[in-house]
This record gives sequence, C-alpha cells and structure tokens, in this order.
Amino acid sequence: MAEDIKQDNNRKQLAIIIGVALGVVLIFSIALIFLGSDIKGNAERVRNARSELLSQSEATESLALLRSQAEQSRSYSVVLESILINRDKLVNFSRDVGAMAKQNRIDLNSSFSGESVSTEGLGKIGLTMSATGPFDGFVQFLKILGNSNYPIKINSIDFTGQGDKFRAQLSGNAFFFEIK
Repeated sequence: MAEDIKQDNNRKQLAIIIGVALGVVLIFSIALIFLGSDIKGNAERVRNARSELLSQSEATESLALLRSQAEQSRSYSVVLESILINRDKLVNFSRDVGAMAKQNRIDLNSSFSGESVSTEGLGKIGLTMSATGPFDGFVQFLKILGNSNYPIKINSIDFTGQGDKFRAQLSGNAFFFEIK
C-alpha cells in the first residue's frame, strides 16, 4: 500500500506539473494572439501614417513648385506691362497719334471699335484711321507710329492719291494689358 500511495503522489505531481505546463502554454498562447493582433493594428497605422506623410510631401512639393512659378509669372507680368500699355492709357491714343500726324503734315481722324480681353488680361481693340497729306509725310508718320509706345498692328492700308495729296485708310488693332 505504501507503494500505491507513492504512485498516487507521483501521479498527482505529474498531473500538477502537466497542468501547470498547459496553463503556462495557454497563457503564452493567449498573450501571443493578443500581441499578434496588436502588432497588425500598429502595422496598419504605420502604413496609413506613411501614406499620409507621402501625400503631404507631394502636396508640399507641388506648393513649392507653384510658388516658384508664381514668382516667374510676376517677372513676366512686369515685362508684359512694360511692353503693353495699360487700357486706361488708350484714352490718350487719339491725341498722341494726332500730334504725330500733325508733325508730318497729315490730317488724321481715328476711332476705336470692338474690344476683346483674354482671361490673362491681354486685350485688343479695333482701330480705324483716315488720313490725308503728302506721301513723304505718311512715310515719316508710319515710322514714328511704329516706334511709339502704342503697340499696334496695321491689318490694311489703302492709299489713293493725286499729285502731292494722298488719302489713306488704315485699319488694325491696338493692344493693351488689363491689370486685374
């Protein structure tokens, strides 16, 4: 009987050891499952953060590019403003062109018609001029007009004349820059 008691004690100890070992394995298994799901969640958050960071980085680069292009466009705008006159200065066109014509013995009448302005602020207005005077006066007048501050394009010139008196009909466009 003593041996049966000893065997029972050994069995109890073995059952306790196996139970403790299974309990430890069970606790570690639960801990690993919990940590695994936590790691997956953290990995997803890291991926999302990386994606957001990449998106913000691209947006920052785009903003920097836009700012540099804005600076470039400002310099072009300054150049354009120095080449083309402001729309308001066209008010003086008839007076100034009349003075140029008078210096060259030309009688001149000018008028504007039909105006268009692009979204960028570049505009043109139709221009018609009727003039009479000597031929050499017309030549000088056209040279001075071409070198003036008024950017114009003459589409057609119709000359008629007898002797020393010539008559001309000019049509074209005057160009301007409208500051917005």
